[in-house]
Amino acid sequence: MFCGCLNLSRSRAVLMSSPKKEVPPSASLSPTQLPPLVRLELELLRMRRRAVGDEQGDPVWAMVLELCAARLEGREVSVTSLCLASGLPVTTALRRLDELEHDGRITRSPDKNDRRRVFVALKSEFHDRLLEQLVAMARVRSEFSFTE
Repeated sequence: MFCGCLNLSRSRAVLMSSPKKEVPPSASLSPTQLPPLVRLELELLRMRRRAVGDEQGDPVWAMVLELCAARLEGREVSVTSLCLASGLPVTTALRRLDELEHDGRITRSPDKNDRRRVFVALKSEFHDRLLEQLVAMARVRSEFSFTE
């Protein structure tokens, strides 16, 4: 019978005793494994939003994950699409984008075909760090097991 209890002691022991590696965590995954990992994080975010009834949740995290997925999938993301993905009012989402740009995490570039539209993308350094963090998070999740 499933009781839903997490076996945290094993996970904590593994995390505490794990040696630091010089190889970035994303190096152990193939490029085809990264998009599903990012999509999984997006789905987990949506599930958390539904569970707690919080439409805003982590809007910056949602925006960053959308940009990461788009980069891995070779898509461009417009400011408007990203604002909608965040779940925030547009003016608030635009402020968050300004903050991300000011912090050096994203770039904006005009659409060459439509001067009214602007595309947003993660900067390479931030994208690489984000992937490393997502892989590390996936490893932590994989350490948890449910006991019966």
